[in-house]
Parts: sequence; structure tokens; C-alpha cells
Amino acid sequence: MINLYEKLGILPTATTHEIQNAIRKAASSQSLTLQELQKCKEWLLNPEMRERYTVKLKIEQPDFFVQPTESQKKESKGKNKQQSHESDEKSNQKLWHIALVGFSCFVIGWFAGREYLKYEIKGAMQEAFAPLTEKKEQPVKKNESNPTPKKSNAVSDSKWPTTWNYTTSNDEMRGTSNESAGISSLNEENLEFPYGRTRLAFVISNKGQGGVGFFTSTNAQFKCNDEFKNGHAVCKIAVKFDNNPIEYIDVIKKMDSDILVMDDSYSATFINNVRSAKKLMVEVPIFQNGSKQFSFDINGFKW
Repeated sequence: MINLYEKLGILPTATTHEIQNAIRKAASSQSLTLQELQKCKEWLLNPEMRERYTVKLKIEQPDFFVQPTESQKKESKGKNKQQSHESDEKSNQKLWHIALVGFSCFVIGWFAGREYLKYEIKGAMQEAFAPLTEKKEQPVKKNESNPTPKKSNAVSDSKWPTTWNYTTSNDEMRGTSNESAGISSLNEENLEFPYGRTRLAFVISNKGQGGVGFFTSTNAQFKCNDEFKNGHAVCKIAVKFDNNPIEYIDVIKKMDSDILVMDDSYSATFINNVRSAKKLMVEVPIFQNGSKQFSFDINGFKW
């Protein structure tokens, strides 16, 4: 039997609030699979199910339920506080443009076929995106009344720009550079636990001549169908520019990714529409949340 307590890094005596925080952290860092997150919700947040699960787990893994000594508890508590503080300080130094650069590199790597770059950038992107779902300003942190804020519920932070944000990433090894533009949605959708309030963002790479990709402010998982293309899952999304008809297009999702990359057969058309339109609406399928709609003010795109 899978030990969900161990995977979440909590004790069987953890409170419901502690379990919820652990699940949010696991969802944000993607340390658990979607199936494991679902089991955590079903087995640990329901008192009756949790009791049954804990009894069975205790029979199979009795050593896990041995009570730690007081010195071990204090040592573990101090270590967790230190790690949490260091993580917060590191995250507070990140900005939106870091995520934008990371994503543009990811798109470049995707279309260029450089597998090593995809995996390397994926880790950097997760680190860069993490602070965008937290409160970053130090004064705000000092005045917070809740010592354990919900990380996924702070996405209304102004660091998620609802107007065009441009950045340049340099590849020193190859002597090349890539200019990208990113923007996030005007609205946010309140997704089911553990994601909370979520914005959708998208990036156009290579100064308007490259790929287009979508991601969310809370690393929410997209729900794709059973169709695959070149080893990647295919998702159907709907887009609408101004008052034009709705278009349904294919986007590709790597199995280990919470990022959707637009099929190159439509990227050029999409970018041309961005140049001429003022408003964009995008509908994407999100795991256990159905289809959600996000609106963008795309007026003023300079490329």
C-alpha cells in the first residue's frame, strides 16, 4: 500500500490543515502524480476514509507509526522551519521575466528537438514560476495575519502582467538570442483544491516568428484526450479573437509537463490574429475542473 503520509512529508497525526498545506505544496512542486494527489484528497481529507486507510497502513507498515522522541521532533521542526524560510527568501527574489525567459527557452527546445534542453529548462521554469503564486513584497509578508497563506490563492499579484511583457534570452554557447512576449489573463478562475485562484498565461517566442505556449499561474494540470502526436498528448482548446467565430485547435502537452505548446501548423495564424485583434478568449480543459475560459487584452502587440 502506498504511504501517502510519507510522500507528503507529514505524520499520521497531522491535522486536516497540515494535510491541505502539504497537498498544495506537492501540487505546486509536482512531486506527486495526479493519481497520487487524487488519492490524498479522497483518503486523507475524508475523516472516515482516513481512519480506514490509516488502520490498514499501520498493519502493513508498523515501523512508520513508531512515535519519534522529543529531541527528534524538535530537530525535525527546526529543520522544516529553516528550509521553509530559505525557500521563501529565494522565491521572493524571482520576477515574472525569469519565468518568461525560461518558457521561451522551453518552446525553443521543443521545436528544435533538443530533448536535454526541455528537461533542463523544465526544472528552471518550476523554480521561476513558484514565487509568482506567492506574496512577494516584504512589507506585505510582515503584515500578514495568516502565518500559512495559501500559495495558490495569491495569483492576483501584479507580477502576473495583464499587458504585454517583452524579454530577451541569450544562448552564449550558440551565440544566439531569442526575444519573447508574454501576457496573462485579465480574469482568474477558482479551481478546485489544491490549485485555487488561477490565471492563464501564454508566450510567443522568437519575436513573433516562433512557437506559442500556455501555462497557468498555479501549475494546474491540463486534461488532454487519448490522442497522441509524435509521442505527446494532444489537447483541444478553443480560441476567439474579438467577435470572430470560435476556432478549435490542437495543442501538445508533454506527459511530464503542465505546459501546452501550440501545433506549429497553427502558430503563424494565431500570431497574425494577435497582431490584428484587441481581445482574445481562450478555453482550456483542466484536470478535474472541466473547461475554463480566460480573457486577454492583447491590444498593442508590437511584433
